[in-house]
Amino acid sequence: MVPDPGWFDGDQSKFEDWWRGIRLFLKSNRVNGMDDRITAILARLRGGVAEIYVQKKLNEFDEENDTQDWDEFVKEFKTTFSDKSKAADAEWKIETSKQGKRNTADFMIEFKVLAMKADTDELHAIFLLKKNETQSRSQLEERNHQVHKMSRQLYNDTQRHTVQLQTDKGNSNRQNGTGQRRNWKGTR
Repeated sequence: MVPDPGWFDGDQSKFEDWWRGIRLFLKSNRVNGMDDRITAILARLRGGVAEIYVQKKLNEFDEENDTQDWDEFVKEFKTTFSDKSKAADAEWKIETSKQGKRNTADFMIEFKVLAMKADTDELHAIFLLKKNETQSRSQLEERNHQVHKMSRQLYNDTQRHTVQLQTDKGNSNRQNGTGQRRNWKGTR
């Protein structure tokens, strides 16, 4: 048995948990009719913005006398109460995620959960993931280019330093007399 998720007061930071709870509650209690589902949700909204929302919906129901469309209600409800920063965070996580050493199944589960939290379709989520892959590849290429450039510079600096040391050593030997030539017999 799934517990009743309780009241929702419109606090966006609590929306995701409450929304998951109410969906499970409706499913476990077999609340299947669109009007019944909407009514059950509205009956659990109290205080603040949530109470204003309920009054607005009740006024719409009185005017229309039709059954409400569940998908439209859910879309409007999520737009009104969901925490937009969580969706943006999830989208950013998709953009920056990497599989790393995780197995593919774990990575795909996380990807699908993030796509759901970002409230985006799978195609857009894949675009974000590929954008990340392309950026990662270009960053890796840039990093490799920088390493190559630095190693070339280091090699050139080492060569110049070696030549300078040899020149300095030659000058030093000439100044102290050790730079004189010896003949083949070892005498000067």
